[in-house]
Amino acid sequence: MSDRPGRILVTGAAGFVGRWLVEALDAAGAGTFGLDERGSAVGVDIRNREQLAACVQRVRPTAIVHLAAISANGEANKDPFGAWQTNLQGTINLAEACMHHAPGCRFVFASSSEVYGLAFNDNTTAILESAALQPVTTYGATKAAAEVALGQLCRMGLDAVIFRPFNHTGPRQSPTFVASSFAKQIALIEGGHLPPILHVGNLNVMRDFLDVRDVVRAYRDAALREYPLPSGMIVNLATGAPVAISKLLEQFLSYCKVRVEVSEEPSLRRPSEVPIASGDPTIASKIMSWRPHIELDQTIQDLLQFWRGEVAAGRAT
Repeated sequence: MSDRPGRILVTGAAGFVGRWLVEALDAAGAGTFGLDERGSAVGVDIRNREQLAACVQRVRPTAIVHLAAISANGEANKDPFGAWQTNLQGTINLAEACMHHAPGCRFVFASSSEVYGLAFNDNTTAILESAALQPVTTYGATKAAAEVALGQLCRMGLDAVIFRPFNHTGPRQSPTFVASSFAKQIALIEGGHLPPILHVGNLNVMRDFLDVRDVVRAYRDAALREYPLPSGMIVNLATGAPVAISKLLEQFLSYCKVRVEVSEEPSLRRPSEVPIASGDPTIASKIMSWRPHIELDQTIQDLLQFWRGEVAAGRAT
């Protein structure tokens, strides 16, 4: 690790990924300053340029890791204006504040594999960073637009690195996401709080799953300048080995302590225009020596143990 970790400003610090990242940065000895899951703190709103500029001027970070976003597809679709204001305008506001009030600061942007969208259907192998962006969701579109804005700001002097993480899960994740939903339901069933019926949606799609701790390792290393990353670089964080949701479910059920029935619910079965989504991690491997360290099976066990603990403590309903 670097001898001088620096001062790292993390937006979305109270969110799922943010909490893991702050812990990783603290362990590395960095001075970490956090804004909450929507990029706000007392007196600071990421959508407000003046408030955000004052915050960056006060902290004077050596790096910013921008995680804050409206990331759940359902929420973004219900409030597209709010999603665009937070995910695009908030990113521009933060990047401009970085350029003007923290010269030399590295801007690490957490984009998403959802920027690829329909481009997945044109690729028979894991997708490369050079693929065309064809997002199909509001969330994906806002992230793609933010990437374009950051690319233009890089030509004006911003030092930015853009990561496109694929599906990442692990302990503490909201049950609105598929893996955490399976884990929470199993824990509640095991604890006698639900009948032995596991409600699921579309099991036919395939996705590239990562452990959140592997994802934050890449963010941490970029923020601490562990590797020479040119400004404007775009990096997939992926395994290149997609897994069917049906297989994911089978792995969860193999650790379930009681017999359960699986019920496919029409209300949960969202049609997908992208049957298979997988990313090529070659650039991350070559430039950052990054590769996933945590096997999916371990992630599943850790996620189950997390929800079992939440159920036992009465924090899951």
